[in-house]
Amino acid sequence: MKKILLCTNSENLLEHWRECIINVYSNVIIINTEKGLLKTLDDNPESILLLDCNFFINSKDYVRSLIESYPKINILFMDDCPSFKIGKELLPLGIKGYANRRLSSIHLLQAISIINDDKVWLYPEFVQKLIQEASVVSKVEDNKDLDLLTNKEKQLALLVSRGYSNKIIALKLDITESTVKVHLRSIFKKLHVADRLSLALIFR
Repeated sequence: MKKILLCTNSENLLEHWRECIINVYSNVIIINTEKGLLKTLDDNPESILLLDCNFFINSKDYVRSLIESYPKINILFMDDCPSFKIGKELLPLGIKGYANRRLSSIHLLQAISIINDDKVWLYPEFVQKLIQEASVVSKVEDNKDLDLLTNKEKQLALLVSRGYSNKIIALKLDITESTVKVHLRSIFKKLHVADRLSLALIFR
């Protein structure tokens, strides 16, 4: 497990983060100065960095310089009020996650676990919007990758590609959300994809 760096000047936020992860992770380093951050990164260049958006005046430029200087660092950028626009600007820089500073314990632990494996974690609404914006949906019948799916799975996959949530899909197909999840697991397995965004990209 990589070192977890908590980078913030806010005592309240630091306490929140510590309460979220203290019972699971002991490899935590607290940082409240730029000098301290750079020294810690020199010693731990492959860490997970929870970076408070208020730590620097121009966070975007600083994130860029951090990733250029420490390309193996995995940054979870923690924002006051996450927005799709800012997230889209930060992702191409190489961050591994984007979330609310007050992310709940269960989601923060999930994000850290995923980022530790060099994967990307984003809050569900962000992923939904990314799918809606990025996907140019084609006809299901024309997509040879979907031949392994049942008709119901094809319908469901198409709805996922359009950015619908499990709840809306359940209503549209007149099934339960639990059934939607079962179908999704089957679809992911058959198409060898890991998440909703990867599934949506098949329809591009």
